[in-house]
Amino acid sequence: MEDLRIRRTKKLIQDATMQLIDEKGFANVRIVDIASRAGVNRNTIYLHYETKEDIIISMVDEAFANSGAVLNFNEILKSEKRITRKKLTAIFEMLFKTIDENIELYRIVLTDPNLSGYLDKRILKIRNIVLNTVKPTKRNNIGIEYLVSGIYGVVQKWIIYGTGTIEDNVKILTEFTFINYSYLLITR
Repeated sequence: MEDLRIRRTKKLIQDATMQLIDEKGFANVRIVDIASRAGVNRNTIYLHYETKEDIIISMVDEAFANSGAVLNFNEILKSEKRITRKKLTAIFEMLFKTIDENIELYRIVLTDPNLSGYLDKRILKIRNIVLNTVKPTKRNNIGIEYLVSGIYGVVQKWIIYGTGTIEDNVKILTEFTFINYSYLLITR
């Protein structure tokens, strides 16, 4: 377990990084700016992170890991051969609630043009989990790409523009995904 002082210092650094990116954009933030805003020495930042990119990567990784969403998502998909509306609802509720816990981080990462690729690794992980639930055919691979990309697009719009409530998004995505995902599973 990490020392309380180290966690506090990292939190100060991460909060300062988020504030500065929101104010100035990622490209215009320097380590010295982060140190000044966090009230720490520049060398203190380098004790924990090599670059400002590492700060963002660690924040996204922590948010993703702390949620346990991917593990739960994987377990839900593995628990039944056929996905039900109830299971999809649980997946989407988990997804939206997990994101909502760190919505400012995701909003900043999605809206800053210099950070656009930071979520790609996580999306790829989810895509691979879903791909492992269907027969590996060209049709299914394209279908899963379509579903994951579409869901990601809806989630992006919700994070950035606040489109719909969590409940509305969960309900609509559940229905749409159930119809399309069931169609893919029929070909197993």
